[in-house]
Amino acid sequence: MRRSDLLMLALSSLLCRKVRTALSVLGVAVGGFALVASLAIGQGVEATLLDQLRRQDQLRRIIVWPGTGPRAGTIPEAELEVPGEMGDARRDRLREAIRRRFESPPRPIDPKGMTTEQVDDFAKMEHVVAVTPALTWQARAVRGKAEVRGILRTAGPGETGLARRVVSGRGFEPGEEAILVSEYAAYRWGLADEDAVSGLVGETIRLELIQAQPGVANLLALLNVSQPNLGPEDRRVLESVLKKLPAALAGLDLSADERRVLAGLLRNSTGTKRLVAGSWPVVGVFRDVSRAELGPWDGPPRPSEIVVSPKVAERLHFATPGRSGDGMPSVAVRVEHERYLRSVEEQIKKKGFETFSLADLIDQLRLNVLLITLACAFIAAVALTVSALGITNTMLMSVLERTHEIGVLKATGARDGDIMGLFLVEGGLIGVLGAGFGLASAWLASFPGDRIAKHIVSTQTPMQLDGSVFAFDLWLVVGVPLGVTALAMLAAVYPARRAARLDPLEALRQR
Repeated sequence: MRRSDLLMLALSSLLCRKVRTALSVLGVAVGGFALVASLAIGQGVEATLLDQLRRQDQLRRIIVWPGTGPRAGTIPEAELEVPGEMGDARRDRLREAIRRRFESPPRPIDPKGMTTEQVDDFAKMEHVVAVTPALTWQARAVRGKAEVRGILRTAGPGETGLARRVVSGRGFEPGEEAILVSEYAAYRWGLADEDAVSGLVGETIRLELIQAQPGVANLLALLNVSQPNLGPEDRRVLESVLKKLPAALAGLDLSADERRVLAGLLRNSTGTKRLVAGSWPVVGVFRDVSRAELGPWDGPPRPSEIVVSPKVAERLHFATPGRSGDGMPSVAVRVEHERYLRSVEEQIKKKGFETFSLADLIDQLRLNVLLITLACAFIAAVALTVSALGITNTMLMSVLERTHEIGVLKATGARDGDIMGLFLVEGGLIGVLGAGFGLASAWLASFPGDRIAKHIVSTQTPMQLDGSVFAFDLWLVVGVPLGVTALAMLAAVYPARRAARLDPLEALRQR
């Protein structure tokens, strides 16, 4: 029997039993919908959460600093001996307690930071694309007679989070000495117009690292006032008052001890102290990160007024008084892809350094999503199993009802394999139709599902979901329908074999 004939006979048989066929297809569609939706949500939620972390380029970054405590193997063996009669479990716990006490309080291995050779060693590791100083300072940015105080931090070439926020100019190129200025700093300099802000690119700005003195804080503490959010003008007024207070002490009715204590408090209250200065060209203007761009693990926005390239950061660090012989206190290691984050971090730890990355968080996130997806997929599998049993029952009834028809087919030359193929094709058609309807239903459900998810996230968190929480990957769109169809055909195997074994003479006698 030709395959086209088998297909036509199978379709004809299913159409003759419309209600039964529709119910079988509906059962498969419900199971297929549940399976597709659960897998799509699992993939979509994981992709959405990871995308939130990728926005600030966090999934590829490892912060490294000199290790604390003794290196492995430096604890004397005598310290780890635990005499006394006790179980092995308790002895192991006590040894671990000794190790912890031996390492506490933490003692830096290298109090002078990481040497240039050690930093270069990180850069030579496989899958590492950049190593930049992880440094921040209080700084003053001077343009002409105008100045802006704020946070200065370091960024390297290719930082996607920063590059996305550049509104004028460009980001850093490898090896260059340049700076980026925030648009808020430009506004503080009096550059309000768009053209004026764009014209800032190419100018040379003077940077001064400053060390905040306890002046204003001391005065407020002296007055028993908690420090409010002072503006620049208020702070300048208070600093002016501080300068006049030492001379004013002579006119106050104070004892010698009171005068001595107050003079000591005010002696170092001189506002700010300049540590180092230099001038560099502006290559771009960037905006502050918005709350919508922050993930749930980022915390509140930490605005910075100036971002400097790694070369500038190194110059500032080593030019700071007392730092000429020191190494880097911390660096940021960036890997080429997030899948290498864990392996690179482990290599760095083996060298005796402390690290921080989101590798553990990513693993935990993926595990949680996987467990939820498996739980939903299990429920979907139960629904598919029930629908498969329904197909088996329906086709067994069909075999009983079509005994005479099977006998006629065998009498006209149909082989056992043809009869079996006929019922398997019917099961496959039910599976294809059910899987198709289930896939289409899951896709249609994704539209209201996305709206509901985005509404919940926007009302309960600062995040803004840009993509869909349903991810219909190719393997899902193709693999699930194929799997469901195979399950439906498997459910039809027993009825098909029973139909193929019918004796044609006995089948023809039945009506």
